Amino acid sequence: MRWSTAEWESWAWTAGGVLLSVALALLGHSLLYRLLWRIARRSATTVDDALVRHTCAPTRLLLPLLALSASLDTLRTSSPELALLRQLTIIAVIAAVAWTATGSTSPTTWPPGGSARRSSCCSASRCPWWG
Repeated sequence: MRWSTAEWESWAWTAGGVLLSVALALLGHSLLYRLLWRIARRSATTVDDALVRHTCAPTRLLLPLLALSASLDTLRTSSPELALLRQLTIIAVIAAVAWTATGSTSPTTWPPGGSARRSSCCSASRCPWWG
């Protein structure tokens, strides 16, 4: 099967749009959690600190998946590969929502039997720009 230049160009623009939407979702997550960390640190309670800490990593996966799902839904092609990718994206979104829900209510550390200090990929102390 030979593809014409127009088909390759169409797929390249599509892939670029999908990657741009995922990149914007990651940027949005970074900005959102930067703001949430500042708000949480200024409050008197530790509940909001824990909520931000426990939902940061799952939403780092969830927001790009939602962006990917939305951008895949806008495509006008109906190939079996894209149908499979759409279904896998939906399954991943469901898993990320479950992880967000359980991660925000679970006080346990990960991995089980691991250190008492919860290592969070989004902790304010690990990133120099949280300031």
